[in-house]
Amino acid sequence: MNITLEQSGVSALVSLKMEKADYQDAVKKELKNIAAKAEMPGFRKGKVPAGLVNKRFGTEVKMNEINRLVGENLQKFIEEKKLSVLGEPMMSEQQQAQDIEHQDDSNSSSTSPSRPSSKSNSPTKISSPTTT
Repeated sequence: MNITLEQSGVSALVSLKMEKADYQDAVKKELKNIAAKAEMPGFRKGKVPAGLVNKRFGTEVKMNEINRLVGENLQKFIEEKKLSVLGEPMMSEQQQAQDIEHQDDSNSSSTSPSRPSSKSNSPTKISSPTTT
């Protein structure tokens, strides 16, 4: 995962770029857990083929894992850089829709006002592109 910070005036842009390798192992593990518990007509409990489990639950599991990793890494980055953010980061207006189902890498962005420093009375925005 690649995280960058660009500051300009009273706003900042935090970019997160996530590659398939960043989330692939966790997605496979979760799909394996689902397959072990899955109940589908025509199959015994826990004996549903992996391909069928992936087809039915793969996109949702992938999306959840990407969202979890983005949230965790964004929070760590904010803490490491000691950015004074007010509230939770929100999706940026510049963010483009992602095709999670067919795309391995993804980018996203979010904004959040931050506490003004002693040098400025204006709130700061933090924009954060997320996963790739």
